[in-house]
Amino acid sequence: MVASSGSCVYYGPWEYDVFLCFRGETRGSFTSHVMAALSEKKIRTFIDTMLGKGESIAELLSVLKRSAVSVIIFSERFADSPWCLDEVATIARSMKEFGHRVIPVFYNVDPSEVDGDTGSYAAMIEKHSGGRYGDPKVKLKWRDALKEIVDKAGLTSHEIRLDSQLIKAIVDNVLKELINMSPSLEPKNLVGIDSRVWEVERLLDVNRSDDIRIVGLWGMPGIGKTTLARALYRRLTNFSKEDGYKHYFVPNINAKWKGQRDGLEGLQKELYSTLISEQDQNITSRDLETSYRRARLSRLKVFIVLDDVEVLSQLESLLLGDLLNLTKLFALGSRIIVTTRNRKVLEVAMARIYHVEQLSPQESLRFFSMYSFRHETPPTSIRYQSVTAVGYCQGNPLALRSNSNDDELIIEIHNLLHEMAWNIISEESDLGNRSRLENAEDVRKLLTARKGARTTEGINLDLSKAEEMHLGSDAFLGMDRLRFLKFSWPDSSSSSSKNNARTCKIHLSESGLDLLPHELRMLWWDGFPSSSLPSNFSPNSLVELCIRHSPLVQCWDGVQDFVNLRWFDLSYCANLIIVPDLSKATHLESLKLTGCKTIVELPSFVEYLDKLTLLDLGACENLEIIPPKLDSKHLKHIILYDCRKINQCPEFTSNWDTLDVRGTPITTLPIAIHKVKEARKLSLHGESITSLLDGFSASIKEFRLCHTAIQKILPSDHHDFLLPRISRLELVGNSNLATLSKNLWKMVTKELLIMDSQMLKTIPEISIVDSSLKVLVVEDCRAFRRLPSSISNLKSLEVLALIGAAVRMLPSSIQELDQLRTLDLTNCKLLESIPGAISRLDRLSQLYLLGCESLRSLPELPLKVKLLVASNCKSLQTVSSNNFSKLHFLNLNLVGCLQLDRKLLRRMLAKLPLQDVSQRTLYGGGAGGEIPPSTVLYPGSELPEWFPNKSMGHFVTVPLPRNCKRLKLFAFAVVYSPEPPVSGDEEKTDMHMHISSECFTKPGCGGGHGCGGSDELVVGGGSSTSTDAVASWNICMNVMGSFNGGVATDHVFLWLHHRAGEDREDEEEEGKAWYLKDSGRDVSFRFSLQLKRGEMKPCQIKRCGVSLVFHTNFGNL
Repeated sequence: MVASSGSCVYYGPWEYDVFLCFRGETRGSFTSHVMAALSEKKIRTFIDTMLGKGESIAELLSVLKRSAVSVIIFSERFADSPWCLDEVATIARSMKEFGHRVIPVFYNVDPSEVDGDTGSYAAMIEKHSGGRYGDPKVKLKWRDALKEIVDKAGLTSHEIRLDSQLIKAIVDNVLKELINMSPSLEPKNLVGIDSRVWEVERLLDVNRSDDIRIVGLWGMPGIGKTTLARALYRRLTNFSKEDGYKHYFVPNINAKWKGQRDGLEGLQKELYSTLISEQDQNITSRDLETSYRRARLSRLKVFIVLDDVEVLSQLESLLLGDLLNLTKLFALGSRIIVTTRNRKVLEVAMARIYHVEQLSPQESLRFFSMYSFRHETPPTSIRYQSVTAVGYCQGNPLALRSNSNDDELIIEIHNLLHEMAWNIISEESDLGNRSRLENAEDVRKLLTARKGARTTEGINLDLSKAEEMHLGSDAFLGMDRLRFLKFSWPDSSSSSSKNNARTCKIHLSESGLDLLPHELRMLWWDGFPSSSLPSNFSPNSLVELCIRHSPLVQCWDGVQDFVNLRWFDLSYCANLIIVPDLSKATHLESLKLTGCKTIVELPSFVEYLDKLTLLDLGACENLEIIPPKLDSKHLKHIILYDCRKINQCPEFTSNWDTLDVRGTPITTLPIAIHKVKEARKLSLHGESITSLLDGFSASIKEFRLCHTAIQKILPSDHHDFLLPRISRLELVGNSNLATLSKNLWKMVTKELLIMDSQMLKTIPEISIVDSSLKVLVVEDCRAFRRLPSSISNLKSLEVLALIGAAVRMLPSSIQELDQLRTLDLTNCKLLESIPGAISRLDRLSQLYLLGCESLRSLPELPLKVKLLVASNCKSLQTVSSNNFSKLHFLNLNLVGCLQLDRKLLRRMLAKLPLQDVSQRTLYGGGAGGEIPPSTVLYPGSELPEWFPNKSMGHFVTVPLPRNCKRLKLFAFAVVYSPEPPVSGDEEKTDMHMHISSECFTKPGCGGGHGCGGSDELVVGGGSSTSTDAVASWNICMNVMGSFNGGVATDHVFLWLHHRAGEDREDEEEEGKAWYLKDSGRDVSFRFSLQLKRGEMKPCQIKRCGVSLVFHTNFGNL
C-alpha cells in the first residue's frame, strides 16, 4: 500500500516522522533532494545538524525514540565517519530495544560493500584509530550493526538508477511505514479502544511468519468483543492486503448457524468463495474437499475474523476439520481472530486468549455520556444520577449504550444478566443433552451412573470443590465425543506435601482404567491414581497432557504419533522411571518434569525438539544424563535447579530468558549466556555463577541475578559503549556481593533492587548527572551503612527504599531529589535522625518509618505527605509542629509509639476534620465520585475533643440536628487492645484489620433487643450487615507494625468518611439521604472489629465515638 500524493500522514506519538542518517558527501546533492521531497509531503524529518557538536549517544538514542522511522543513506565514504558508524550502531540497538523501523538506502554503493566483514566498509573501519575508535570491541559493534541493517530489504541505486525515481521510492516507503504504524480513525464513541487494539496486536504478532495463530477475544455478552474485532480488522486489513493476505470478516456466526436453513453450508460458502475468489460459484463443503481447491487454500495467507462462535463444532466446521492442524488448511503467517463468550472453545483450539474486560469507571462514564449527551461528560445537573446509572452497568458497553432511557435500561440490564446467567449455568437441565460439565455432582453422575456419556464434549472439575469419587475401569466407555478432560487442583504446581495429600479425590480400582477417549485434545488429571495410562489409549489428537502428583511409573510403551502435542507436564510424578518417547512431538513447546525424583536420563530426542520454549527439570534429584545441546531457537526457559547430579549445562541458542542452575554442581555456563544481545527478561540463578564476562553487553528490560557467587558487578574500566543496558536489575541473595561498580549507574536505566546481600556496605559514588533511574531499593542488606552524598545526582529518582539497613543517618543532599515520591526506611533500627532538609521534597507523598527504634524525633515534613507509617518507633517523642496544621494525612500510623508526647498528639488531631475537608475540596475525590476514608492509628484511649458522642463498649447513640443538609463527613473512633501473638507468631508484626460501623434509626437498634442487636460483640463486617441498618461503613486494611513488644496496650483507630456529592434542596422524599429523613431524631451506631494475625478473630471494643462534621463546625476547630 503506497500513499498517493494527497495522502495525509498520521502525526503519531513521535516527535519526528523520519530520522535521516547520511555522510556529509551527499549533503548538498542527493540528501538535500530527499529532504525536499520529504518536506513536500509534510513529513517531519530530523537530521544531525539539529544535534549540537559533541552531543552524546544517549541524546541520539533519545531522538531515535522520538522518531518513527530511520532512513540511512549509505554512500561510498560513509564508513569514513566514526560518528556515522555510531549512529548506525545506535539505530541497530533501537531496532532491538523498542522496535524502531529502518529503511536502508544504498546510494552509489553495493550492499555487499557495506557488510562490515568484507568490502570497502570493512577496510575503512580498520583504518580508524585513536581513543575509543581504535578499540576492537567498538569496531565489532559497528560491524554487527552494519550486518543487521544490510540484512533488511532496502533500496539501491544499482536497481533504481534515476535519482528522481529512487527518491520517490524512499518517500513512498516512508509513507507506507508511517501509515502502517498509525491507528485507524475509529468512530468517536469507541471509548478505550486503542489500548485494547494494541494489546491484541501483540498477541497476533503479524510480523512473525513461521506459524499460524488463532487469537480469541473472550468476554461476557455485550462487553465489546465484536467492536474490538472490527477495529482490529479495519486496522490490519491494509497490512494484510499489501502483504498478499486474503481477508474476510464473518459476522454473527451463531445466529446464522441456527437461523438459516443452510447454516453451515452458507457460512462455508460465504468464507471460502471469497478467499479463493470464486464468488460466482455455488461452493459446497464437498467442493472444498477437492485436492485442487485445498491445495490453493494451503498456499493462501489469510487474515479472517470469525465473530460470535458459540460452540466448538462451529469453529471446527468453519475450519474444515483442521482446527488443530491449520498448516494443512492455510499458509504460514495466517492469522484468525475468534470472538466468543465460551472460553473452552478457545482453550481446545489452543488459541492465545485476550480477555475483553469491562470499561473502567472513567471510560464507562465517558462512553455513556457520548451516547446519551453527545459529549464526553454528563451535564453537571445530573452527574450524580449518571454516575449511579453507570455503576449499575458494571462497565458493560451494551448496557451503557441503552442508558438514555430508564425503562430501556432496566430491560437491557435484565436481558444482559439473564444472558450472563445462561452462560454460567448448564446449557440444559437434562444431563443427557449437555456438552460441557463443571458441576461436581453432574460429573459424578456422568462417570458413575453413565448418564449423558455420548453427548459430552468437555469435563472441567475443580477438585477443591469435589467430594471423594470412586470410578470403575469403564468410566469413560462410550464417551466418543469427549475432547476436553480436566481434573485439577487450583494450586497443584507446588511440591508441598499438603498438595500431594489433596490430589487423591478420584479413585480407581486396582485394574485402573480400561480406556480413555481417543479424541481427547486435553488430558489434565492432577493425582491420576494409576501407575500407567490405558494400554490401548491412542493420544494422537492430544494437544496438552498434564498429569501431576501421580503415582505414574510409565505413560505407555513405544513411540506415539504426537503431531499435535504442544504442552507436556508430568511434574511431581515421583515414581516416574522413564520419560516417554516424544520424538514425534514436533510441535512441542513446553516439557515439564519438575520433581520427578526417580528419572536418571533425559532422552536424546529432546535435543531435536525445535519448537521447545520451556524445559523444566527442577528438583530431578537423580537425573544424571541430559543432551549436550538443545537445538530449539525458540527456547526461553531452562530450569535445572536442585539437579544435584548434573555437572554440565547443555548448550542452547542465545534467544533465552531464564536459566536456573541453583543447587547444581555446574561450574561452566553455556556460551549463549555471553552472546545474548537483547532480551525482555533474563534470570540467572545458581552458586556456579561467579562473574559476568566483559563481553556481556546486552540490552535487557529485566535482569535477575539470584543466589549466585558473584563478588562484583562489572569492572569499573568498562567502556560506556560496551555496557549492558538494563531497565530493571534485581540482585537477590548474592551472599558474596561486596562491591558494585560505578558503571552501575550507566548500566541500569529504570529500577535497581538489591536484596539479601549481606556483605554489601554501600553503593558506589554517582558521578553521572543525567541518570534516568526511578527506583532504588536496598532491602535486608544488614551490613549496609552509608548512602553516599552523591545520591543527589539521581535526579529522576521517585522511590528510595533502605529496608532493614544499618544506616544511622541520611545525607542532607537528599533534599535535591526533587522527583522523590516515596521514602521507605522500614526497620532501619539504628537510624537516629532524618535531615530537616527533607521538608524541601515537594513531591514526597509516602514516608515509611516502621520499626525505626532509635528515631527520637521527626523534622518538619513536606506538605504533600499523605501517608506516614511510624509504627513501632519505640523512641519517638516529638514531631515538628511548625506546619502540622497544614498537613493532611490519608493514612497516619503511630501504633506502638508509646513515648510520643500526648499533648503534641492532641494538637495534631485537633484540626484533623478541617484539614481533611479542605484538602479534599482542593484535590477532589476518587473515580466515580468515591472518596477513600482517612485513617489514623495512635496509642492511648483518649478521643479528640471534637467527638461529642462517646460511649463505653461498641455502640453509641447520636442525636441528629434538625438540619443535616450541610453535613460534610462522618468521623468514627474505637478504642481497642490487640492480644499478644501466640507462640511462633512474634515476628509477624503486620495485622489485618476489618472494622465496620452500622447506623440504626429504630429505637433499641444497635445494641439492644428487638431488631437483631445484642450485647455481644458483632462479628462479620460488611457481608453480615443487619437488614435494619440504614447505613454501613466498612474498612479492610493491613496495619503495619501493629504489635509492640509483646505488651497489649490500648490504641485508637480513627477514620473519616466523606459524603460524595451535595444534598439537593428539591430532592423527593424517597430519594433523600437517611440523615435528612431522620433529622432531629436519635440514631444508634454499632461497631465491630476483627483482627487477623494468622486467622481472623474478633477484638473487644472498649470505647467508641461518632462525630458528625458540618460546615458550621469549622469555625470551632
